[in-house]
Amino acid sequence: MVTFEFNPTADYIVLTVKCPNCGSLISQSIGVPSPDFSADTHRESVNQDFDELYCENCGKELSVILSCGYNGGDGEIDDIEDEDLIDVNQHFPEEDWDDIDENFFNHYINPHVKDLDDSLNHLDELPDTTRNIIYRNFFANVISCMEAYLSDTAIRKIMHSDDYKKKFVKSSPHFNNLRIKGSNIYEYYAKLDTTIQFQLREIIYHKLEVVKKLYKSTFNVDLGDIGTLMKAIQKRHDIVHRNGHDKNGNVVEVTKADVQQLILDVSNFINHIENQFLGIQIDECVNSKETHLNMEINSD
Repeated sequence: MVTFEFNPTADYIVLTVKCPNCGSLISQSIGVPSPDFSADTHRESVNQDFDELYCENCGKELSVILSCGYNGGDGEIDDIEDEDLIDVNQHFPEEDWDDIDENFFNHYINPHVKDLDDSLNHLDELPDTTRNIIYRNFFANVISCMEAYLSDTAIRKIMHSDDYKKKFVKSSPHFNNLRIKGSNIYEYYAKLDTTIQFQLREIIYHKLEVVKKLYKSTFNVDLGDIGTLMKAIQKRHDIVHRNGHDKNGNVVEVTKADVQQLILDVSNFINHIENQFLGIQIDECVNSKETHLNMEINSD
């Protein structure tokens, strides 16, 4: 058996191996499984896919296992040795950051949260047991909406701005601990955007203490008091990962009022962030106009 590693953000990989039966080259693409982004740890986030490489010359089949989580991807191929693995070629999805909506919250997240809120009014006639299960699912879904906003906003703004990229690189623990040989600087710089994107995707965006530092150091945006939302995130963790029970085995109770309050808290939280970004945008516009005016005055 041979093992190999791959980037978990890859779309698919092309494996090239030498057939142990007839010696022919086998080259075949295999899709990369996505990590479980609702998980809290790398171990919990790992998803596996099982596939086979097929030799068209002799019909030999080689079993392949791909395991993909937050911290990386690992692969195994049965029945071959290290020298038989010729190449692991990774292919990444073409992403156009201009296609990500500037008003992501207003166009996607806000309507979804509103739909959840509207749906609450149609649950009153359901049996208590059914209604309570739906309340718990709605509660977890609101937290997921908040995560989606935080991650997509951070990725879009950083990938659109060289200034934000520099600030993220300077404050990121990954880049602070990086050691690069001088001879590899240009090679590393060529793939810097891909590395930044990967590091941004590795962040678990319901860990608000981490996200709070990211937003402050990169955007100079203060998330404010996150204590109430942190408690809600812990409750969501019990709902998703402990089947609706806390660590002592007690049932996590979620009422209609709890869901409505969380919707309000998350909406206020996101609006607080959006207002700061709007202020930054206005300041940049004013500064740009002042600079342009000064240049015209100096040219005269």
